[in-house]
Amino acid sequence: MPEKIVFVPIQYPPTIGGLQSYIKGLVDAVEEIGYEAVVITSTPNPDMKMEGEVEKNVIQLNSWFWFMNSPIINPLKFYKNLKTLNPDVVNLVYPFPIYLDIACFYAILHRKKICCTYIDDVIMKFPYSLIMRIYEMTIWNIWKRSIISMACTCLENTGKMHQA
Repeated sequence: MPEKIVFVPIQYPPTIGGLQSYIKGLVDAVEEIGYEAVVITSTPNPDMKMEGEVEKNVIQLNSWFWFMNSPIINPLKFYKNLKTLNPDVVNLVYPFPIYLDIACFYAILHRKKICCTYIDDVIMKFPYSLIMRIYEMTIWNIWKRSIISMACTCLENTGKMHQA
C-alpha cells in the first residue's frame, strides 16, 4: 500500500490563488508517483474567487471565523480527522496558526514525518506582532526541529529560513 500524505493548507481549490495552485501542484505530483494524497483545509474564504468543484480527496472543515486571512476552525475536529486518516506524512503550511501546531503535535505524538511549505513571514501590527515574535522564538523553533523538509515558495523566505 502506498504512503498516505495529508496536506494542510489554509486554502485549496476551488478557491483561486498562488498558494492554492502551489499546493495543488504538490498534491498532483505525489499522486502521479503513486502516493495517496488527502487535503484538510477550511471552507473557502468568502472574500476569495472560486472556480470549479471540491475534489474528492479534499476535506473542508467549517471556519468559525477568519482572522487576518487565516481560518479559525475547530481544533478538535481537525485533530480527529488527522487521527482517522492516519497519514504517514503530514505536509503543513506555515503560517497557519493553531493548525500547524496541532499537525506537528499529532505527527510527533504518532511518530509521523512532518514536511512544511513555508509561504510567508507573518507581518502584523502591535500587539499581534509581539505575540507572533514570541511564538516564532519559542513554539515554532520547537516544531522546526521535527520537520524533515521545508519548501520555501519565494526567494524572500529562503534568507530567513537559513537564519533559523
